[in-house]
Amino acid sequence: MRYTKIRARNLPVSAELARAHLRIGDDTHDHALIDAKLEMAVGIAEDMTGRRIRDRYVEFDVLLGAAEDAVRLPARTAAIAEVSSPDGILTPDEDYLLLADDYDAHLLLIDAERFSGRKLHVKATEGYDAETIPPAIKAAILLILGTLYDNESDNIVGRSVSELSLTAEKLLAPWRVTPYRDDRV
Repeated sequence: MRYTKIRARNLPVSAELARAHLRIGDDTHDHALIDAKLEMAVGIAEDMTGRRIRDRYVEFDVLLGAAEDAVRLPARTAAIAEVSSPDGILTPDEDYLLLADDYDAHLLLIDAERFSGRKLHVKATEGYDAETIPPAIKAAILLILGTLYDNESDNIVGRSVSELSLTAEKLLAPWRVTPYRDDRV
């Protein structure tokens, strides 16, 4: 399996929502700063959960072995846009399913014999977009953004901001994916 193309897309929390959350209004002098801190907030949420939160478009090739009806995908795939053969012949949507959990994604082929031993080219997305991001993760990103924006330094008299707020941690905790799992299953 090899990646052929990876292209980052939009953040799952819009800059407009971030500005509204911070109550910035139409003042444009902080837009670049807010955009940068929104990127940081999403990165912190990704680190805390172990998940890809920014959606990204990926393309990769997979090889379906003989007597297999499914192949493990190299990315935590959220959706499959297209499956084709190397010569560009599209596989109809009804001929495959995406089976995904927090750790793995598999491409299940309905008529696997037809694809046995063949290389397939997959176009997919991983991560969340504005419509699919869980509300708890979105709220945590906004809380982290507020902390980053309000505190230019982690040295404030009488207060430490070097850690995430307890609320943000509690919002992200159920979404945490540990790097450990049982590969024998």
